[in-house]
Amino acid sequence: MLTCFEIANYFIWLANDTGYSLSNWKLQKLVYYAQSWHLALKKKPLFNEDFEAWVHGPVIPALYQEYKEFSGHPIEKNIDKEIIKKISSDVIDFLKKIAEKYLAWDAYELANMTHIEKPWKQARGNIPPNQSSRSIIKKDWIEEYYAGRIEEQEKNTTAIKTGQVTSVDRLVEEALPRELAALQRAEIDFALLEMLQDPEYQTEVLKLEIEFAGASWEALQQFEVLTE
Repeated sequence: MLTCFEIANYFIWLANDTGYSLSNWKLQKLVYYAQSWHLALKKKPLFNEDFEAWVHGPVIPALYQEYKEFSGHPIEKNIDKEIIKKISSDVIDFLKKIAEKYLAWDAYELANMTHIEKPWKQARGNIPPNQSSRSIIKKDWIEEYYAGRIEEQEKNTTAIKTGQVTSVDRLVEEALPRELAALQRAEIDFALLEMLQDPEYQTEVLKLEIEFAGASWEALQQFEVLTE
């Protein structure tokens, strides 16, 4: 079986070859979606490593540490094509399809996608949005969710063929508002999280808390004077 590092090597090589920018965070999401759709389609994992439900989406800690030095900047690493040739042609074809679907999205957009999908939310549970977590996103959850996505797509195709729905455009017209609303909620959550982590915002909140505490103390003193 392959490792997550070998899958990552392919995406880094492809990004270099096609001119796409690929940060550590974006790489995590590409590897995640490769694992997710492989589980759904093949009913077996592409690699053994597990993802954890971090604040900014699914992450494999060891893979994150491998490219941590690049932070949010593009990964600068030359991957020898001979290394890629060691991956079977079937897997390469599969990874190409994943890249066609997700490579054009940026890390922020991909993180938002994972935030509205069940496996990440299921692993997070009731953990606050800005709180770190090492909760494992179980492979069974991933397979069940993405297999469900495939089943839904097959039902839609059948509905079109049998005349229950007139066209793909009609399906998109019905589904798009729900998807956009979910993405907007995820963007709001993400923006709120960034605001909460901003040092200037934290300083301002602290000032307000001190002012509020002072005002409350003054009000309490005045109340005690009036009730004496």
